Amino acid sequence: MNIVISKDLKTPIYRQIALQIRTKILMNELNDGCILPSERQMAKLLSVHRNTVVKAYNELEAEEFIEAKQGVGYIVTYQEPEFTGVNDKKAKGKERPRPVFWENVIKDEHLTMEDTFDELFTKSYSEESISFGAGMADSNAYTRQDIIRGIEEAIRQNQKAANFYTPYQGDIGLRKQIAALMREKGLYVDISEIQIFSEMNQALDFVFSLMLKEGDCVITEEPISPDVHRALRLLGVRQITIPVDQEGMICQNIEAIILRYKPKLIYVNSSYQDPTGSVLSLKRRKQLLDYSYKYSLPIIEEDAASMLNFDGNIVPTIKSLDKADNVIYIYSFSLTLIPGISVAFVLAPRPVIKSLSHLVSVLLVSVAWIPQKLLEYYLKEGIYKKSVNRMKQEYKERMQLMCSAVKKANIEGFYCNEASGGVYLWCHLPSSIDSKLLAKEAAKKGVNIIPGDVFFLSGRGPESYIRLNYSVPTKDEIKEGMEILVETINEFLKRRGT
Repeated sequence: MNIVISKDLKTPIYRQIALQIRTKILMNELNDGCILPSERQMAKLLSVHRNTVVKAYNELEAEEFIEAKQGVGYIVTYQEPEFTGVNDKKAKGKERPRPVFWENVIKDEHLTMEDTFDELFTKSYSEESISFGAGMADSNAYTRQDIIRGIEEAIRQNQKAANFYTPYQGDIGLRKQIAALMREKGLYVDISEIQIFSEMNQALDFVFSLMLKEGDCVITEEPISPDVHRALRLLGVRQITIPVDQEGMICQNIEAIILRYKPKLIYVNSSYQDPTGSVLSLKRRKQLLDYSYKYSLPIIEEDAASMLNFDGNIVPTIKSLDKADNVIYIYSFSLTLIPGISVAFVLAPRPVIKSLSHLVSVLLVSVAWIPQKLLEYYLKEGIYKKSVNRMKQEYKERMQLMCSAVKKANIEGFYCNEASGGVYLWCHLPSSIDSKLLAKEAAKKGVNIIPGDVFFLSGRGPESYIRLNYSVPTKDEIKEGMEILVETINEFLKRRGT
């Protein structure tokens, strides 16, 4: 079958295929009963992905040019009266229902999103397995009494139904407490510079949508959280990635990249980066600011894990070092608040906050009030700091237990560095092991891990890694889970040896 496709056309490739097949049917080059090549055969013939052919065939089937028959394949049926779509009662009694082919309705970028991270993260909630994949706070960090008292206080202070809705910008009392918390980070801000969101992903999505459009370019780290990557990808934004080492984003050649690609902003996860756990050094923070000042380039600083510091060596935020108001600072309480109850905020210049607040008023109406009032109570009463201090001590011990298990395994190529904070370990695997296959095998044995490949835009890193979380599993679960993980790695290596 002679079909010519062109990547230079604006028309999607699947539609080019469908249009040409439709024309051949209408011109009687393909008659009723003619069997089209299978999806795989057509994909191979045209050197395209099978999903592209599936979409083309689905479109033709929706228009009733072809029909899929079990055990046969796709057959041309355009001229058969029962498939004309005309209400001809003599021919068929009633009009045939025409189903919606949802794959054609949903935008391409949503159909092709990587789902490995979400699937593995969801499994982290299973009580039947040991989770090294989750990224949230210990469920025991806040006592039952703290939770009950906080919710009672929130309800007591909001007797009127109207008070259950917070201002678009977020609860005023919470913003005052956040401003006080930020002073400990050297940030002296007004509550008018704070916008509340439900979670980090929501905050990032709003900020990116506010500043970026399709075709824009941004500088990001790599490896990078899939949540950040996908938020940018859905906007049609090109990402220029910068490698990360133990001191965070490597800034050596960023200026050349700025001059070449003219990015709209720089995104950086400055403290205990997800997934590597690295902390951007003070020198590199200042370098980024120098580039920001020189090229009038905004910086988005994500800082969600910074409160979970183990060694007391606190590096100033980029925002606190900023003298020109070029930095948008985003913080989430997802790693330090009760699992399932999350609050995030954006700290930015007033024009940014004004626009974000307007977007919230249009798209959200209101940000959930119970998490806001609960967090306000915890901050005001000192419960938040006490809980975070308990987390830091417990997480450090769990992290060291996990690192000890890696070291004790004594497997060549399997290693990690002790974390100085946060909730993740970035573990290097022997070169022969595929991280996704290892994750599948470990899951079968009841241990959930996140393969390192999902943190790279290409879907494959230069070396093989896994991300391990130590904030959710107990110490006993870490001991048991690490034994299973080490056993699984050894099985992989044994198979390679044979």
